[in-house]
Amino acid sequence: MTVEENVELTVLTVPDCPHRDLLEQRLEQALAGRQATIVRREIRDADDARRYGLRGSPTLLIDGTDPFAADGGPAALACRLYRSPDGRVEGAPSVQQLRAALDAPRDACFGPAGCAPRSLWGWSPPPSVADTRLKRAADRLLPRTGWPLLVYYAVVIALLNLAAHLPIRGALAVDAVAALAAGGWCAVNFWRCQHAHCLVTGAGWLALTLFVASEAALGRSLIGGDEQIVFLAILGLALIFEAGWYAVHRTNTV
Repeated sequence: MTVEENVELTVLTVPDCPHRDLLEQRLEQALAGRQATIVRREIRDADDARRYGLRGSPTLLIDGTDPFAADGGPAALACRLYRSPDGRVEGAPSVQQLRAALDAPRDACFGPAGCAPRSLWGWSPPPSVADTRLKRAADRLLPRTGWPLLVYYAVVIALLNLAAHLPIRGALAVDAVAALAAGGWCAVNFWRCQHAHCLVTGAGWLALTLFVASEAALGRSLIGGDEQIVFLAILGLALIFEAGWYAVHRTNTV
């Protein structure tokens, strides 16, 4: 990370955490004037601990990634201890460790066995702890970043373009498949990380899937062929919802 970049830091703590101030003080020293958005979230129950990735208090997320956590480590409401470079056990990473984490690439990890699942290009929140077989399977199969995700998007766009060149029944069927692919991805993504816009797109596109599939069965459009306009309108509403959510809560996690 360069000094010019703005990094999003999330400090997760439990109520009355005895090490919260220590982490805040050291983090201020480590930042030393760098641009950063700091979100502070107090975690009060086990569900929120799993949802936000609290692995003991305090937990620091850098662009949605916990660089000090073991990969897939359990969520915990207990106090968290960190081992400093000189071997001491303390309630927060040292200033040196924090600087190293801030300077490192986002896929670098400083825990004993790797790090927690990373965010999607710093935008999508990291998934909650994969504490069930179903969640682990979803994380393996769901493309969340890089080329796999771009290819997935490209397939959905290709389906929408293909529909424009087909007879009405075939066009509606292909539109339904595209809406199912997009809505299914967003629904699973919302389940794993509660990304705000996916609350709207997941529900909206899956509902559109059922509607357009019914139209395909009838062999005619009930809305004058505007299915793809509705598809894009759902996306627009979702992004507006997320922007509003972030403006109020300073996070894109619902």
